[in-house]
Amino acid sequence: MKKILVTLLFGFMTLGGARANDAATVSRPPLNPARSLFDNPIDTTEPKLVAPYVSLRIGGASLSIDGDNYFGGAYAGAVGARITAAEDMAVRIEGEFGLFSFSDSIMPGGNEKNPMTFMANVYLDLLTDHRIKPYVGGGVGFTNHNDRIRAGGWRVLSAFEAELVWGLYGGIGFNLTRDGMLTGDVGVRYTYTTMWGYSVSAMTYNVGARFTF
Repeated sequence: MKKILVTLLFGFMTLGGARANDAATVSRPPLNPARSLFDNPIDTTEPKLVAPYVSLRIGGASLSIDGDNYFGGAYAGAVGARITAAEDMAVRIEGEFGLFSFSDSIMPGGNEKNPMTFMANVYLDLLTDHRIKPYVGGGVGFTNHNDRIRAGGWRVLSAFEAELVWGLYGGIGFNLTRDGMLTGDVGVRYTYTTMWGYSVSAMTYNVGARFTF
């Protein structure tokens, strides 16, 4: 009887192992396949001719006022539309609000500058066969500048001073979703204006995201 039980147990184990080997040979996609930014997009459907979007950016910036440098943060939000102009090219047109925060000290006598920009921007996207989409762009708009000095509390030196500003942009977008509706953005921006008779320029290094409808 013991020999019979051992024989049956060995037979079941052999049969189970054979079935496991057969199952292992079945080709199945991995649950979390590796996805490189340089792979071709999974979704190959044609992009919409006109697609609205919203975007947010955050980054660091350096401000130069006639050689005096300030460092701080940059934040922006935009609403626009992407227009597919050709098979490998798209144009984006947007309105953008930006806010900067520069401060050289938190001690009494410290100076804080908070420029705000209102820009109309145009971008040219290169629609490559990969997830990465380089772009260049430019914009024009208005900026106003609050300049405050710390003397016990913040005292506003100039509450509002509006001037014309222009900018040049460059960077890359990359698909974060298979359909490309959510796009990451890494870029650099240069803006220039004059304020109170001074030359004012800013370099911004930012990351962000765009959601296309």
